Amino acid sequence: MNIIILPDQKWRWVAAEKSFKESILVQFLSNGTVRWNKKVQKRGYWELIQNRNILKISTPILRTELLLEFNREERKAVELGNPEPGILWETVNTQQEYEERGQELETSFCTFKENHPVMCPPAPQHTYIDQYSTHPDESIPNSTAIQADNIVKQENYEAEVLIYRALERLDEQILVMHSFKCSFYQFKMCNQDFDLANKNANNSYECDFLVIGKNYFVVIAVKNSMPDGDPVTAFKKSLDQRNRMRMLINGICQGGNIFLFTAFPSLRRDNLKELDNADTVTVICKDELDDFEEFKKWWTANVTTILRQNQTNDSSLGFHEKAKHIFLTIFCTELDIPDISTLSFSKIVLRIDKELKTGLITLQQKLKTKNSQVKQKKSINSGVVLAPEMIQDFVGVRHLTAEQNKVYTSKQNLLLIIGPAGSGKTVLLVGKMIQMAKSEPDKKVVVFKFAGRNNNCTLYQDACKKAGIEIKLLVIASVNIMTTGDMKFRLLPEDDLIPSVQLATNIANCKCSVVIVQLHDTAFNENHDLPSQSLFLNLFNESNVNVIIDDFQYNTASNIFGSSDLLVDYAHSNCVLMACDLPQFAACSMHIPFGANLPYFRNHKTLSQDNCVMLTKNLRNTRDISDVLSVIRSPFVDYAAAQRGNLAKILLPLQSAGHFIRGPLTNFHVFNHFKGKEIRDLVKNEIVHMCKYDDFDKSHVAIVYTNQNVVENILSDVDEEKITLCNVADCYSSEWPVVIVLFEAFSRRQTFIPAQLYLAISRARVKCTVFVYPNVGQALSEINFISTMLSELRPIAHIIHH
Repeated sequence: MNIIILPDQKWRWVAAEKSFKESILVQFLSNGTVRWNKKVQKRGYWELIQNRNILKISTPILRTELLLEFNREERKAVELGNPEPGILWETVNTQQEYEERGQELETSFCTFKENHPVMCPPAPQHTYIDQYSTHPDESIPNSTAIQADNIVKQENYEAEVLIYRALERLDEQILVMHSFKCSFYQFKMCNQDFDLANKNANNSYECDFLVIGKNYFVVIAVKNSMPDGDPVTAFKKSLDQRNRMRMLINGICQGGNIFLFTAFPSLRRDNLKELDNADTVTVICKDELDDFEEFKKWWTANVTTILRQNQTNDSSLGFHEKAKHIFLTIFCTELDIPDISTLSFSKIVLRIDKELKTGLITLQQKLKTKNSQVKQKKSINSGVVLAPEMIQDFVGVRHLTAEQNKVYTSKQNLLLIIGPAGSGKTVLLVGKMIQMAKSEPDKKVVVFKFAGRNNNCTLYQDACKKAGIEIKLLVIASVNIMTTGDMKFRLLPEDDLIPSVQLATNIANCKCSVVIVQLHDTAFNENHDLPSQSLFLNLFNESNVNVIIDDFQYNTASNIFGSSDLLVDYAHSNCVLMACDLPQFAACSMHIPFGANLPYFRNHKTLSQDNCVMLTKNLRNTRDISDVLSVIRSPFVDYAAAQRGNLAKILLPLQSAGHFIRGPLTNFHVFNHFKGKEIRDLVKNEIVHMCKYDDFDKSHVAIVYTNQNVVENILSDVDEEKITLCNVADCYSSEWPVVIVLFEAFSRRQTFIPAQLYLAISRARVKCTVFVYPNVGQALSEINFISTMLSELRPIAHIIHH
């Protein structure tokens, strides 16, 4: 949480309350009193000390005490004590103050890694994040026109993402600012010729992209939609933005190299024939953005080559640095208050992660009555609905997709939910669990959760705690099949093996409304068939238990619960809800033939289409990671279809993106031969970059690997107090905001490779970096799938060959 100090001006207080709702606001008034916002007052963070000029703020978030004293002569707040760096930001008003802040920002956040750009922010700014349905909600007035307008806005944003990604891949030491805004007051500060008369100083000009190189500036105005399809009119509008930015830059740095461009990401050059030749030279088109190699050629011809020809005045370099620092501060500043979280990689990742976890995937329109009072808020997208109160209140998810909502509201007693990683299966089951526990208190809900040893998902436990439902958690470390044909279970902490009948008795005797049974290491040989000894028969004889089976693993489940007939029969009087995604289990069960993992529930005579439902949209991961997962999943689905035909299409749905929330680009470091030292150094650099500040701990960052023997030396220096180390076989049901994948590909069992890689990458919600290398002594080029996959990933990920 930031503490923001405001000068004694009423309009600043009003504006800050609207813009910084999550911050502590403090204002030292000229009459010697202190004003603070309700957030400080309500939580008891503040205390006036001795006289009215000193304020003490204590907060567990800062883990320190902050003393502020108002200096009347200098009219600013002065720190007393030692708060954490960067938490206290005073208002800045002069070029010198802006320059000093910019130097601090550059030192903290803008250090170059070799010849790679620094992106500000570290992920594309996203304003419109809805995945629009093609059918507007007819119950909303003017919904068709509103949706059409918002679709245009979304397409414009996606056009900016194309430019962001193209600049991000350049091998240049450049600083890229996306959505640069400069208030009229700041403009006047930079260029005294700017006329502020009859202007609101808080209004701002915007530039889509401002790129700062060693001795040059690049301004890019993005125009995706054309009025009446007229690129000439759109181009003329872009000239206003370009010329304003030239004026801003020249106010500080006269004589510098300034390049002004307009981007039309949706148009080919053939569509620009109406523009003058002089204008088309300054245009970036779809031709350059469809292929990054073409964009590099364009950049070289229109920027790099011209820079070589121009003679740079050494005296202007100092002004160039000054301008860079001032623009950095402007980029991070609203209402004269710099916000360092704009540039912080960790803070951006955690912000995006929160948006993903809470389902902030849709825009909502404010519907107003005739007296202009807000009547209600409602989504104009029929593909996204407000989540039921049960899920909002106890699971913490605000929106569901239409297909999720259909599953949640289903009245079927027997339901098999099939969907790719991150499609919201667990969210729905948790909501159903709470619903059943609340509506049928005389029935126990038993949740069987198949998970890896590194499972960190506590969604069930957290939801029950919020709902005031008492639970019992049993963690089963392993399941053994005895020579007698019976099953025995080992609970955590490591107890003696107990037979299934005793485990069933333990569960039945629990007085809690919900029992969660989490199973680890539960793979069986496919030939075992123990319906007579199954846990299912021992547990559910009394027929007063609703059953949830999450991350259903077919072979394991068929041994533990018996045949599908038992589950179908049991569902006549009780609920049996199951969810699975077969590729994730296949990734951890290489010894089991793929065909054996396809459940035959869908072909059971009792099951209808209503009993077997699919989810297809990825909601857990950023749009960038979701696109990568879709590419990796496709060949696995194709292989399954060749084995089982139409059944595989039902049980292995393809994956599509469910939103437009962007994150950092996914990087693939590719090694044709195993180079342990080089990989270790790169992993170390990646960790240093990600964990530069203390915002991350082991709940935020993980390294998922495929071969422990090979990676032991690579990971020898990793601090396991800050970073989770996890074998891919132990990571299903786990997820982290940031994941580094160490993926060892091998030539045998090539159908197993995509499943394992898919599982590892899908654990990353926001940022993923992948290292791909072969077995020691092998070459990656020998593995056909890898080269095909990398070729398909090239447009949506950064592929770096070593």
